[in-house]
Amino acid sequence: LKTLCIVDSPGNIITDKEIDDFCASVGVKNIKEAFVPEDEKDVKRLLHFSFYKPPPLPGFIQKQTIGIYFSKHPQEQRALLDDLPKNRYSISGQTKMPTLILWGKEDQVFKEQNAFDLQKEIGAEELMIFNKAGHALPEERHKAFNKRYELFLNEN
Repeated sequence: LKTLCIVDSPGNIITDKEIDDFCASVGVKNIKEAFVPEDEKDVKRLLHFSFYKPPPLPGFIQKQTIGIYFSKHPQEQRALLDDLPKNRYSISGQTKMPTLILWGKEDQVFKEQNAFDLQKEIGAEELMIFNKAGHALPEERHKAFNKRYELFLNEN
């Protein structure tokens, strides 16, 4: 790898309590319920906590997005989400390449402080926080996101 860009992902600095607190805040028992929607109600909840300003989608479109946009392989996605907490400590320490962290200031999944903690943990050279963006930063602020990411790639 020549460079690394991390987007709204706390890596190994997220705690079980933070995961539990997030799940409680969105009204689910576990992380799988939050991120693998089964019906349009689940899609609406996912959009609500992922976006600073959720896109207005009618129920029938929310239902159609299941299996197309959110998860074509729900069983595999659930298995991945089960494994994430167990594997988060397998990668630690300082990165050995130029690293950029991009984060949505209004991210409801991972707190802004997680971005600063991650930057310190891995020694990332740069952290950019985007206002008026949530966990779906690349979708919400796509022009600014792409511009900053492309600049980082061209600099390194």
